[in-house]
Amino acid sequence: MQSRLYSWQVGTFISDPEVRRELVPQMVRDFPPTQPAFWRLNEDLLGTLLRRRSRIPDLRRFTPPVRIVFGARDRNLNSRVALRFAELFPKADLHLLDARHYVQVDEPERAGQLINTA
Repeated sequence: MQSRLYSWQVGTFISDPEVRRELVPQMVRDFPPTQPAFWRLNEDLLGTLLRRRSRIPDLRRFTPPVRIVFGARDRNLNSRVALRFAELFPKADLHLLDARHYVQVDEPERAGQLINTA
């Protein structure tokens, strides 16, 4: 049951059906060691986020450049979330790619360029 739920949830994060068919089964096989952390985060995501709000002043004082790369088509960590996240850093460099949640899968060349030129 957990592997089917994981496959369904993670599968929605990848745009290309062919890549999804190839990659999601591999991710399911690699998933067991991370299951406790994954399910714990999902159980208390709101609580986790609220506890972390106390760190916002630290982020605003962080002055080195920060490159932020989000998928513009991510339904959860969407463009609005990306903009709010970028506002936390004084020197944020925000990039919204034509991707869902896994920008490195949907737009590997562009994500790699952004990482290598940071």
